[in-house]
Formats: sequence, C-alpha cells, structure tokens
Amino acid sequence: MKKLLIIILTIALLVTISGCRPQEEPTPTPPQNPPQPTVEYPYGEIEAENIEGVEVYREAEKTPILEDSQLIAELTTLIQNAEYIENVRNVQQIEIKLGMIIYLKEEMLESKQVIISYDENTNKLFIGPEGREFIIRSQELVEFMESQMRSKLVIVEENALPGGAREWLAQFLQEKGAYVYQHPDATYIKVTTDQKPTGGYRIQVREFDEEAYPQEIKIEIIEPDKDAMVTQAITFPTIYLKVYSEQATQYQVKTVDGEEYDMENKLVFAKLEIPQENNEITTPVRIKGKIIAFEASFVVRILDEKENIIHEEVLQADYGGPNWGNFDEEIIFPKPETESGSIELGEYSAKDGTYLLREKVEVRFK
Repeated sequence: MKKLLIIILTIALLVTISGCRPQEEPTPTPPQNPPQPTVEYPYGEIEAENIEGVEVYREAEKTPILEDSQLIAELTTLIQNAEYIENVRNVQQIEIKLGMIIYLKEEMLESKQVIISYDENTNKLFIGPEGREFIIRSQELVEFMESQMRSKLVIVEENALPGGAREWLAQFLQEKGAYVYQHPDATYIKVTTDQKPTGGYRIQVREFDEEAYPQEIKIEIIEPDKDAMVTQAITFPTIYLKVYSEQATQYQVKTVDGEEYDMENKLVFAKLEIPQENNEITTPVRIKGKIIAFEASFVVRILDEKENIIHEEVLQADYGGPNWGNFDEEIIFPKPETESGSIELGEYSAKDGTYLLREKVEVRFK
C-alpha cells in the first residue's frame, strides 16, 4: 500500500513539474511572398483618338513629334494587330537602340505614355509605360519605326555631332539664331532661342518643308507647365537638327508665329573618304569622296612635305554643283622624295584662275 502511494505521489509531482515548464513556441513559417497580380495586356484596345503624337528614336537621333492623323491611324492598327506574347515577370537587361514614345491624351496603366522598345539582339518588342512590361511580336511595327528614322530631318544629340560640325557650332553660345553646317554626309543645324528666365522651355519642330526655297523649318517654343519643377536659372533653349540632303541649299527657320531667325552658314565643299588622314599610300592610289564642283570637274593634287606639287590631275564627279558629286578613281603619281605629303581637292577659279582649295588630307608615302 505504501509503495502504491509513493508511485501515485511521484506521478503527480512529475505532472506538476511538467505543467510549469514554458511551452516551446512553434517554429514560425517564413512569410510567403504573395503572388504578383497579373496585369492584363491593354494595348490591343488602344485607340487613335487617344494618341496626341509619336516620337521615334534610334540611338542618339529621334524624329520630331509626329502628329499626322493618317500616320497615327496606321500605327494604331499595327499595335492592335501585334501578337501579345507574355507579361515580363523579371526586369531584363535589354539593349535598346530603336524604339518610340507614344503620347496619350488619357492614361493607360496609370501613364500618359506608351514606350515600345526593340531589342535587336533577341528580336523582341517590349511595350508598356516604361517599355518593358509586356512582350509582343510584330515585324510591321519594327519596319514602321525604321521607316520613320529615314525621315529627311531628325533631332540629334549634341554629343553625336561629327567633330567638324560640333567645333563650328560650339562658337555660337547663348546667341539667338540658326546656324547651318552643310557637309557632304548631312547638314547640321543648331537653333537657339532668346534667353528664358528658368529651365523647362524647349523647342519643338512643327514642320519641315523641303520643297520650299529656302527649305523651311517651323518651330514652336514650348513653355514649362506651371507646376513643373524647373531649374531656377537663365537658360537658352537649343535644339540640334540633322538634315539628309544630296545638295547644298538655303534654309530658313521661323516660329509658328512667323518670327524668322537670323542665319549663319558654313559650307563644306568636299570630303575625301579614301585615303583618310595619315594613311599610307602608294601608286596608283585610290581617290574616293564627294565634292561640289562646277560642271562636276575638279582637280586633285599630290604634294610632298615641302608643298611641292608632284602630280596634278583633273577628275570628274558624277554630279555638278550644287549637288555633292561622287567620285572614285585611281591615279598614278611619281615616287616622291619625301616620306610624307598631302592630297588636295580643289578647282581653279573661272574668274581669275586662282586655285580654290576644298579639302586637304595629310598622307605618308610607302
């Protein structure tokens, strides 16, 4: 009986002690990231009436804002007919050289712009407020963007200007006017307005009439929105334009209100493409390039480093001025006595016979 009593008391004691121990907390389950809601693709329903304008870009060049109703209608149809592939689940590293920005009147996906970006490496089109939310497929959209970038006039970034144009245009600082640098490859035009009290002002190209003479570029000065955050400093809004042209011509820049800008011009008559600066040459030498010359006739001269003419020859371009004529010829010249020299392109004045130098490139003789 005593043994039974001892056993009962021992069990009771153990139960009491066990009940006093703190209960172990269960191991917490790591929180699960809730699945991201899938955004429904909306651009199959885009309407032309909701598009204010379109801007197409390739690297450092872009078109003026395109507002033509037929063009916008064509673009709308292409977007509506594009094949939707999938939502982009992870932000991808994509290399974009070609794309466009569509400006909307009413928001779509809480944004008043749609960006379409083309990744040439993967042949994918991305579309969305930031140009990477959805993937679509449409070769017609790619061709549409490429065709717009073949426009006669595009906007170019200052750092993408070729050296000669950049150096010449850089001298016109904070000076209202239009400055035209005509080169065989393209014409570059810098347009600067008068001073503005703050930042935020910009120049928008409204029209380019290449059939007019002078060719007319119509611009509008856009003021910043009243609630926009802008630089509190005097500014001189500037835009750089690139015009593709096969001939030298006259240009005129005016505002939509009819104000004409003063113009300054520089004409580069010739460009020697082969040989280039400091190339090594031997006889015969290939001479290739472009030149504006009367009746397409011009003179090529080879000089030694002492400026002695060792060869002179008349060549013919395929077009005469005001066109830049192309030429591609081989000429034979005697072996010079110096290790270096130069090649000159020019013509003799019909008025007094003086030699008019158009281009000069330093070379080395092999």
